[in-house]
Amino acid sequence: MAIFQKYLADTKAFILHTETIDVKSVISDYFNAKKPFGETKDKKSEFPDAFNLSMLRKYAFHNPPVIIVSDDGDFSDEENIYCFKTLKELLDAINSQDELTRELTHNVKDYLKGKHQVIFDKIHEILTNYMF
Repeated sequence: MAIFQKYLADTKAFILHTETIDVKSVISDYFNAKKPFGETKDKKSEFPDAFNLSMLRKYAFHNPPVIIVSDDGDFSDEENIYCFKTLKELLDAINSQDELTRELTHNVKDYLKGKHQVIFDKIHEILTNYMF
């Protein structure tokens, strides 16, 4: 547990709760073939992505910016969400000399520094309640 807690603290991980899913929006996206649902895809298989995207959208609206690593194109081109396909791509962006990327990286680091203890405490509480 101590090793896992250190990992969570080092990565500044947190959990998005399913209560934040906007089910009406997901259903609307389904019937209107909006991302992550599409015309050519097996739309029913996209519900897990739709639920994840709903949680990410809500979180990103209140806590921009959100950075995720996923090679799933359903998470790209979202307001306040920056999606990198690989960890290498993310690290390259962090180390970039591009002014916008430096500003984004700085903002993310400041945000995580400010929320570090709150995030750690919440994850610890959740893991303690669910694992034991």
